[in-house]
Amino acid sequence: MEENTMTFGDCPFCSRPFIFYPKSYDSFRVCPICGGHFYVGELIKGSGVTERELVPDLCGESFTKDGFVVENGVLVRYEGASQDIKIPSGVLAIGKCAFKGNTSIKSVDIPNGALYVCKSAFEGCEGIRTLRLPDTLLAIANNAFFGLRRLLAVNIPSSLVASGYATFQDCHNLSSLHFPMDMRYLGGSPCRYCRSLKSTSVPNCVTDDMDIWLTDVTMLERLVVGKGVHSIRTTWLGFLKEIEFLEPNGWRTRRDDIKDEEELDPDELKSPKRAARLFFRLSKTNTIIYRPDAKQSFDYHMIIE
Repeated sequence: MEENTMTFGDCPFCSRPFIFYPKSYDSFRVCPICGGHFYVGELIKGSGVTERELVPDLCGESFTKDGFVVENGVLVRYEGASQDIKIPSGVLAIGKCAFKGNTSIKSVDIPNGALYVCKSAFEGCEGIRTLRLPDTLLAIANNAFFGLRRLLAVNIPSSLVASGYATFQDCHNLSSLHFPMDMRYLGGSPCRYCRSLKSTSVPNCVTDDMDIWLTDVTMLERLVVGKGVHSIRTTWLGFLKEIEFLEPNGWRTRRDDIKDEEELDPDELKSPKRAARLFFRLSKTNTIIYRPDAKQSFDYHMIIE
């Protein structure tokens, strides 16, 4: 079934497959469908991760129970009217758009044994306040929890390997969002427009700048910066109380109006509170900090359907 596949390298805006032949990597693209501009990340080369590595073949049961219609282990749709959704055991994946637009749901409990949540599975379910993800979860697809505007918090399990584009975008009341630091792939804009977000972390697999994380995230108080990030615009971070750097060495400062660069003292970044005070000072001068030896790529555009 199409919704049970994981595809890498699609347009990060409309998720349409590439139509360029032959495919080339580490290059700039303009999507012919939606006009989106993006780069193709180097980690999607043929020698990289395969679909089979992340998600095994689904060979589950087919059944209908309490309004849940399950085919080969995939919950394809819900025909019930309950506001509190407790998905039955035996479900291996939540199918594409299975609950999309259902605004009456208030809580969701996904059972252990579920491997991944497909594209737009809960998109637009604005009434969801509580969400429990299983300890077996491997992947979350594009827009899976987009627009859950009443969701207050979510605990993402350490089992998660990959997450697609805009997975929790527009969750306006979400206060905390922490992905596993050692996950392998993360799509762009995971918490964009989460205006109530106070605490988040950038996993080590993110090897670009952090601007895409912080669009309209205006209430952020605590941030954990993974080892892969190579540049940060301090203007975004001037109001944080704590900034934890997992790699405090090798950072330099650069101002837009001055060509001179300065090396940052690692001791300034080893203390989260001292780092926050430093960023408050730097934010007044529109300063960028960056690591010249850090790997720079666009892996955050990895797309999972």
